[in-house]
Amino acid sequence: MPDIKNLVRAAKAKDDEFYSTSLQVELFFSKYIAPNALVGKRIWLPADSEQSQWVKYLKENKEKLQYKEIIYTCDDFRTHKDILENVDIVMTNPPFLSILYT
Repeated sequence: MPDIKNLVRAAKAKDDEFYSTSLQVELFFSKYIAPNALVGKRIWLPADSEQSQWVKYLKENKEKLQYKEIIYTCDDFRTHKDILENVDIVMTNPPFLSILYT
């Protein structure tokens, strides 16, 4: 859950971008992603920007996770069929994190 400071800031700025915390992301990967699940995979995070903890975690752990590439577009995944057809995994959260293996 985003902390209250982020919610207040977002409400004032009329910004609906609420990012997961680094702890939430770490817990997700440790509990739900098998150690070799991402090896050699192309991962797309269509709803994330470079500030996202998901993107940061993946970049910081590239050697450990051994994925091939991450793509993040901060956009609706349905508008990029060209990307969707060329990735192995789509990670997004509408409204909860979904992992689509293509």
